[in-house]
Amino acid sequence: LGSGFEQSFLISAGGKLWAGGSNRAGCLSVSDEEQVFAARPVDHPEAEDFEAAAVSAGRDHFVAIRQDGGTLLTWGCSNEFGQLGQGAERVTTHPCPLRQFVMTPGVKVRAVSCGED
Repeated sequence: LGSGFEQSFLISAGGKLWAGGSNRAGCLSVSDEEQVFAARPVDHPEAEDFEAAAVSAGRDHFVAIRQDGGTLLTWGCSNEFGQLGQGAERVTTHPCPLRQFVMTPGVKVRAVSCGED
C-alpha cells in the first residue's frame, strides 16, 4: 500500500499494481480520466507482468519494487528534481524500469520511500 498527495496505490495478492485518485496529466497510468474514484490496474506493458512487492508515492511520482528486488519501476507527472531517476528532464507518465538497477547485476532493493518532490 502506498499513498501520495492525492493518490493511493495497492498491490493485489498476485502482485499487480492498482491505483486511484488524482490522475492529473495521466500520471497514474490507469486511464485518461482526471479523477479515478475506484482503484484500477496500472495499465502499461511494463506493469503487465511486473509482480510488485512494494510501492511508494510522492506528490506526483511513484516507485514500485518487483518481488525479486532486481527491478524498480518509476513514473509520474513531475520530475523537476530528478525524483524519477530517469534523467534530469525526462518525465514519464507510464511505468519505466530504473536502468541503474536493471543493469547492475546482484543489486537487490528491499524498500523504497518517496518524498514530496
